[in-house]
Amino acid sequence: LEAQIYVTLIRDGEMSGYQIAKKINISRSSVYAALEPMYEKGIVLSRMEGAQVYSAQSPEILFERLRKEYNNTSKEEVLKHVEPENLRNDFNRVKASQLIIESAVVIE
Repeated sequence: LEAQIYVTLIRDGEMSGYQIAKKINISRSSVYAALEPMYEKGIVLSRMEGAQVYSAQSPEILFERLRKEYNNTSKEEVLKHVEPENLRNDFNRVKASQLIIESAVVIE
């Protein structure tokens, strides 16, 4: 859902949670539940314009942040924390990232 919201914001620009929900045909409560952690992680930006309006953080900024985060983490440290349940979560994150990248390529 987060990837779908992000791609929608990249493609269509600023939108309210209501507009996002309508655009992707997902309940408003689900969209708002996904937007909160996305905002906390810096994936989306938010401002008040009568209603709360969201926009996507620039993909370049997100990729740079991920690159720095990855480079600052030792590979041994990453492997120490690999557990079967975490592998599933990491796999889902990679799939979501691939969807974002593929969608961004299509948009260009």
